[in-house]
Parts: sequence; structure tokens; C-alpha cells
Amino acid sequence: MSITIASIGLATAQGSAAEILSGAPPEPPQAVPWPLSPRTQCRLCRPARGIARDLEGPDRWGALARAALGECLPSPRRGTPLVIASCNGGAHSTDAAGWLSAYDSRSLLALTPWAEQVLPVVSGSCASGLQALFLAARLLTEDVREVIVLAVDILSPSSHDNFESLKVLAAHATTPWQTTSQGFVPGEAAVAVRITRNGGAEPGVRAEVPMLRQDLGAGDGLRGVVTAFQSRAHSLVVGQGTGPWAVDTVELGALDSLPVRGTPITTPTLHFGHTLGASGLLSVALAALAQQAGGLPPALRMPPGTTGTGRPLADCMPSRERALVICRALSGACAGTEVGVHHEPAAPRRPTGYRTPLAPEPAGHSVLRRIAAEASRVRPATPPDVLLVLLEAPLVPPASGILGNRLLPHAVLEITPASIPRVIARQWGYDGPALCLVGNGSAGATAIVQACGAGGETVAQVRIGGVGAERSVEWDASAN
Repeated sequence: MSITIASIGLATAQGSAAEILSGAPPEPPQAVPWPLSPRTQCRLCRPARGIARDLEGPDRWGALARAALGECLPSPRRGTPLVIASCNGGAHSTDAAGWLSAYDSRSLLALTPWAEQVLPVVSGSCASGLQALFLAARLLTEDVREVIVLAVDILSPSSHDNFESLKVLAAHATTPWQTTSQGFVPGEAAVAVRITRNGGAEPGVRAEVPMLRQDLGAGDGLRGVVTAFQSRAHSLVVGQGTGPWAVDTVELGALDSLPVRGTPITTPTLHFGHTLGASGLLSVALAALAQQAGGLPPALRMPPGTTGTGRPLADCMPSRERALVICRALSGACAGTEVGVHHEPAAPRRPTGYRTPLAPEPAGHSVLRRIAAEASRVRPATPPDVLLVLLEAPLVPPASGILGNRLLPHAVLEITPASIPRVIARQWGYDGPALCLVGNGSAGATAIVQACGAGGETVAQVRIGGVGAERSVEWDASAN
């Protein structure tokens, strides 16, 4: 299934979509604007241009969102559906109250046409934006002709500290995919894209609905995504290149299945920083802007050279050629799509069977331990087309996951909403689309579930209610 990207709005370190298309040279990183520990490895960041530095938390999230939405759709049409994506929402600190309210769409969307709507937030770590695009495409019908997809993640002390704890930040912005890579410089972005059904009169850039997979082994999910596109030639690959090198090798290894090993590769990470949940949708938006401009914007060009495995870095893009966009999150959520397609893609492949279930990973959070213990018992006889976790509020770290005022690495990963579908997928041996929607009490979540079912897809649902240390867990894994 393919869609049309009819308009784009951006709020990034390199400015808006219009500013990027103007051809201005990329701006350098800036100093982190809050006090840092002497032990901090990374002291640089890439804040969104034009956003007041003193804004923080939901206010900052909202300012980025309004800038991107305003450029994408200056005069919003009443009733236009909006699908939101974010890794961390509007969280500014690690305190429980701030984290529990970090995904409140009414606060995040203040002063927008969607301010009074209670909308779920698609939270799949770095794959959030492409997961939201996957779901938004299912909302398009004969009656619903356009949908807005909005992916936003902001810079914050808590996010910075958490990535420092995981040891994935770099001291300087360096050429991606090098054997010496230590990690990334954090960035922030809001990306808004308006998508429509193909066949209409409105112009735009054609793209394929993302394919989603879940890693069960070392990069098997991303290899499965890339393999699905290997029969078609691409002039460009837009990847992540976040480092460290051990992570980069998984991404580069998955690309070995492409028929042309010399296809050049690029990433927004070098000039925009790693924008977390917005990163995949930012790649799509930049690839679409390159289609509109008939070439590669400066913001996507790489320095001369190759990756550590010899793949050329992209310094140009032939006009009107197809680009492959891929994404893999630390949670193992993987996604891929094509931008600039000129054909009607084949129908997506449905899961044909389960793989061997994996042993539960050690978990410090009681809710994750409970889910792991129950998952095998409720596994559907036939793999669903989509696994949806509907989470009322994000998990709060247990006391054992906090040292001083910082989260320990395992706690950082466990409270990330994408950790829950990962646990279930591993227990089931399920490598298909596994997503988490935060805010499951809304009509928006119901509309997404119904849209998937209306398209003939089987949907397994897991509803997790409550806001405290213990949660209710309701399994509707019949995949009907």
C-alpha cells in the first residue's frame, strides 16, 4: 500500500522545511543549556532553531509541535485526524509526577486545533514516528482523505542523563558509521506530515506504508525489513548511524541483503542530532524534500568517504529516484519504507508462523515480570497481524532502579513504553508489528484499533491500566 505525502512541516536544529530547502549550510551543535556533572561525556546538543531556550517540558514540546504543524497545515481542516508519536513525550525530569503526565496530549497540544482531544501517543523508542505513519495510513478511507502524523521529541536533562547512563552519547559530532564511533549528539525535532490516499488530484511525494518488524535476535528484525525491499533498486539509503559501532554494525549488516552494495547511505543524525522518536519520520520528510527539490538538501549530505564496512556516504542524490528509509530502536522495534515510489507496492506479507519463543530477560520492574509470566499462556494460536499494547500511563521506575537522582541503565530501558511489546513479542516468538499506545482511555486509541481491524488485519490487544507501581493487565490476544 502506498500513500502520498502532501505537505511537510519541521522544527529542527536546521530550521523549518522551507529553510532546509533554501540550501543554507548546516549549523553546528550548541552547548547543553543546563548544568552538567564534571563526569558528563557529551556537552553538546542540537536544539531546534527559533525555539526559546528557556522553554522546557510540555511547553517546549508544544512549541516545537505548533511550529511543525503550522508549516505543514497553515489552516487545519476541522476534524482532520492526528496521530502523535514520541519516545519520551514532554518529560523534563525523572520525577514520577512529571513522567506520568509526559504523554498527556491535552497539555502537549495546547493552542492547537487538537488541544481538547485526548489522543494516544505512539511510543516505540526511535521507531515511534514510522510506527505512527504505519497506523495513520490505516485511518485513510473514502471518507477520511487526509491524516496528520506528528512526531516530536525534545532535549531535556533527564533524557540526556539517561543516555549518558546507557553510554551511547558522543563528545563530538563525528562522521557516522565509523569503527571509532562512540555514540551520538542528542537533538530534538518536531516533524509533521500530511498524508493522503493515492489517486487524488493533490500533488505530493509518493511513499510506501512502513513495514514494521520486531527484533528477536541480533538484528533479525531489521534484516527482515530490508529483505522486503531487496527486489527494488534504490538510489539512496537513509539510515540512523547513531553509533556506537556495535549498533552500527547491525544496521550496516542488514543492508547487505540489498542487490546493490554500493548504494550510498546518509542520516539526519550528523546535522540534526539523534531526534529519538522523531528520527524515522524526519528521515522520511527529508527524503521527500529531496524529491521535491530534485536533489539532496545540504542537510542530508555526508562528508567524503565510506562507512566502516565500505559503503559510500551520500554526497548527492539523483533527481526523482527512490530512497529506502530504515530505522531500528534499542527496544528492537524496526521499520522501513520507500520514498519516491512510482508503482503500486505488493500487499504486505502477513506473518506465517511464530518463531521460537525466547527466555524472559531479567526484569527489575514487577509489571514487566508479571507480563512475561502471563504472556505465553495467552498467546494466540495464529500470529496476529498487529500487536497493540494500550498503556494508560508509562511505568514508573522502582526504587531499586534509582541511584542518587539518576536511573540505572536497566531502569531506563524498562520504563520506556516500547519495553512492554518487546517483552510480549519475545515470549510469543512474534516478529511482526508490535506497538505501544500511551493513553488507552481515549477514543483515538479505539479508532486506531478499529481501523486496523477494518482493513482485514487481526489485532491482538493488551490493555494495561493504572498509574502506580502495580497495574491491571487485560489480555485480548484472540487476534479477532
